[in-house]
Order: sequence, then C-alpha cells, then structure tokens
Amino acid sequence: MPTVLQSKWHSDDSADVQNMTLRLGSAFAEIYKWAVEHNHQLALEVGYHILGLNPALVGIGNLVKEFSYSESLFISSQWQENPVAELLIRFSAAVKNTPRIDNLYGLFAFKGVADF
Repeated sequence: MPTVLQSKWHSDDSADVQNMTLRLGSAFAEIYKWAVEHNHQLALEVGYHILGLNPALVGIGNLVKEFSYSESLFISSQWQENPVAELLIRFSAAVKNTPRIDNLYGLFAFKGVADF
C-alpha cells in the first residue's frame, strides 16, 4: 500500500493540475503541470505553504535557492532520512536541473537589509 509521501499520490493528473491550479493560483499552473509530470506535486504544495505564498506571490524559487547554500546543504544532509525533508531536497534539485521551470519560477529578490 502506498504511503502518503510516495509519488503519484493523486490518480487523475489532468484533474489534479486543475484542482491545484485553483488552490494555488493560475501563476503556478506551469510549475504544477511540471510537478505532476515529474512526481513533485506534494513537494510543490508543501513548499508553497512553508513559504507562505499565495496566488499573487510566486516565490517558489526562494525555496530552491535556500537548498543551494552550503549551510543548507549541510543541514539538509542531516535531515535526509526525514521523508518531508527528502521530498523538498529532491524537488529543489529537480527544479534547479530544469532550466525552463527554474527560469519561470526564479528567486524572489529580497528588499532591504535585516538588522542583527
């Protein structure tokens, strides 16, 4: 029996894309279609909620960028046995290795400087 975190957790890909596009917003349509084709739909939705995105704020590239920093690579390697962490690590790598999606959903630039 498949677990919740396994690939293909939805059965109808076209209905899945339509339903997720309604939930996330039309700006996410391309990446969601790609995610379904490559079994990353759960990771996309988790990343969407982790970042606090909405239909007008399309910053999934920030999650991808975070996983590319050396500190993040070290920390995420310590969490690879966690199924959710592993899901996000694989998703980030797949986006980075798909230039069309990486360019469409790139980094959302930060404004200002944080005071420490």
